[in-house]
Amino acid sequence: MSIGAAEVLIILIPLFLGLGGSAFWLWMLIDCAQNEPEEDEKRRRWVSLVALTHCFGALLYYCLRRPRRASPHRQAFPDAVG
Repeated sequence: MSIGAAEVLIILIPLFLGLGGSAFWLWMLIDCAQNEPEEDEKRRRWVSLVALTHCFGALLYYCLRRPRRASPHRQAFPDAVG
């Protein structure tokens, strides 16, 4: 009995999503630990959040904190142009 294309996709898609999510998590964890300024224990809080909540914490860090840290001249409202 052989497996078909549907079964292979059912196995491969979650595998690649899991590996991709773990790689993204590790990238954000390393980025946070190395580049976050150590003031008022912000680094420790962000590293703890990313480490303990895995992909959800990594996504929060990527969307909320990383753009502000990457661009120090950014305005208070990140969606504002100018």
